[in-house]
Amino acid sequence: MQVLFDLGVEHGERTEGCGQWPGTVERLEADVLPHMGWNTVRSPTNSTLFAGLDADTRFYSCTRTRCGAGSWSRASRSGHR
Repeated sequence: MQVLFDLGVEHGERTEGCGQWPGTVERLEADVLPHMGWNTVRSPTNSTLFAGLDADTRFYSCTRTRCGAGSWSRASRSGHR
């Protein structure tokens, strides 16, 4: 999924993505990687993807990467949901 963002950084190499979603995907800074567990998600207001789900709904995740800060807020403003 990270190929859909503007840019990806892995092992110090920066690679352009498709640019469908704004933001940079890079290594998650965490004590233990991969980060695994049940987590809540902060979605943009009026997200069609998360429509009808309670704010405290938990999703299982297993990841080593994250999107750069503010990616989703920029995506919301540009109409991506």
